Amino acid sequence: MTHTPASAKTLLIDGNRRFAAGSPRHPRQDAAARATLLEGQTPHTCVISCSDSRVPPEIIFDQGFGDMFVIRNGGHIPTDVVLASAEFAHVVAQCCLIVVLGHESCKALEFSRKLRAGEELDLPGSTSVLTNGVLADLVDDDGSLFPTVPRIVERLRGSQVLGKAEADGKIEILGAGYHLHSGEVEWL
Repeated sequence: MTHTPASAKTLLIDGNRRFAAGSPRHPRQDAAARATLLEGQTPHTCVISCSDSRVPPEIIFDQGFGDMFVIRNGGHIPTDVVLASAEFAHVVAQCCLIVVLGHESCKALEFSRKLRAGEELDLPGSTSVLTNGVLADLVDDDGSLFPTVPRIVERLRGSQVLGKAEADGKIEILGAGYHLHSGEVEWL
């Protein structure tokens, strides 16, 4: 099935409503669905989200095998690899919707805010990479629950590939935030 950005967003909205209401369908999550994807994939949506175990995009949007191309890292930081993966999702996997998904109570964001406020944190090894550098530049203490999402959306739109595709109406790049307490996704 060929999707448009609007039809892909409708699938996510409907799926999240089912999930938040406690009545997910768990579509295309069986061996038959898995078998249909042996020759390739054409997901409708690419989701860039945090690695937080409480925020699995396929589950909160009630989607199945082959529906979503998911890119995750701590704090949903838009590294060069994430950007390249999002471009791949559109160009090769044919995603027509790209969603940057933030969530409540993100520890990476919390630590970045503390560092920006001058607090010293004792984070071992490479852990500090998540809280300073790119993520620190994205944190805007405007009081919103999802302060990095709009800036990440703009970075994606700055990609020659994604920006042109959105300008040509081939894709849409949207921001969203996941509410842990209700299971609902808020479109930003």
